[in-house]
Amino acid sequence: MKRLTQLAICLLIPCLVAGCSWHGFWTGVGLAGAAGAGAAAVYYAKGDLEADLDDDLAHVHKAAHRTLLERGYDVKENELDALEGRLVADIPGVDDEKNRSVKILTERTESDLTHISIRVGTFGDEDLSRAILDDIGADLTKSDDAVISDSAAATQ
Repeated sequence: MKRLTQLAICLLIPCLVAGCSWHGFWTGVGLAGAAGAGAAAVYYAKGDLEADLDDDLAHVHKAAHRTLLERGYDVKENELDALEGRLVADIPGVDDEKNRSVKILTERTESDLTHISIRVGTFGDEDLSRAILDDIGADLTKSDDAVISDSAAATQ
């Protein structure tokens, strides 16, 4: 039921904000993918993609780190403590294009969620930020599936 409520919220809020245009609908559809990965809320403002993920800080941070490595980004900073994490990576440039960086901040919340903030470059890149968040969500889902199958094998 919790997932269904998240899905409904993620589809309705963008439509209401965007005036129920097709753009608002497809934005809602994109956010629904993040909701399926356990994102309670996702929004993009002032160059930062912000989301609350239904997983603990360590798992989200590790998934973000794996995502950056799998994308071929050069991780320059990787810090994690009990309350927050920070990842900074360089995105290799194409041809003569300058390298850009991606900064991912994670923070434990009081409600056992992890707040994540993704910023690409100086001014932000919404599409790439959303793609990175989708990859992090897929990694978390994959990790959860592995834990479930490991625990199921242990009980047999």
